[in-house]
Amino acid sequence: MTEFTGVRQREREPDELPPEWEAFFRWMRQWRHRAEEGAIVIKGKQRPYRLIEQGHIKNLVSPTDPDAATTNIRLFIHLIPKHSGRHTHQGGYSLFVLDGKGYTVVDGKRYDWKAGDLIVLPIKKGGCEHQHFNLDPNKPSRWLAINPRPLWEVLGAFVRQNDQSPDWKETHGDGVVSRQDQILNG
Repeated sequence: MTEFTGVRQREREPDELPPEWEAFFRWMRQWRHRAEEGAIVIKGKQRPYRLIEQGHIKNLVSPTDPDAATTNIRLFIHLIPKHSGRHTHQGGYSLFVLDGKGYTVVDGKRYDWKAGDLIVLPIKKGGCEHQHFNLDPNKPSRWLAINPRPLWEVLGAFVRQNDQSPDWKETHGDGVVSRQDQILNG
């Protein structure tokens, strides 16, 4: 129904919104509430390492994390006792090396790194295949992944796991926690 308001006309809002709009506005309200009420400080000790096909990951914050005050970034720490799984996804990630030394193979080429270095995965058509290796058999390497959500969404969010971490393979994919996870998480 059209309502006359002087020179301009506008459509009256229907009494009920279509389901997709209801879902969108519900999501927007949740997003706003999270931004206003979410955690400002994320306690790293309260975030355990989890063993996934890629390896040992400590998820600090992500767009799907209901606790944090942000939905615009994903930050996680990757602990690498031997090597990660080999996988392909779009670049744009920055990986800050916290501890250790090792190398990353990107599309078949080796790049060495050590604590304090920054690994920047390239943005390219079809993504980049990569895998991370630790060079110290007595101490795992660790790096912090910085993945801005807007970039991730624009470039196309996909991951193709080409080969699993050796720690994942030891569990045969049955969800058994590795000895390394038991040590790290008490």
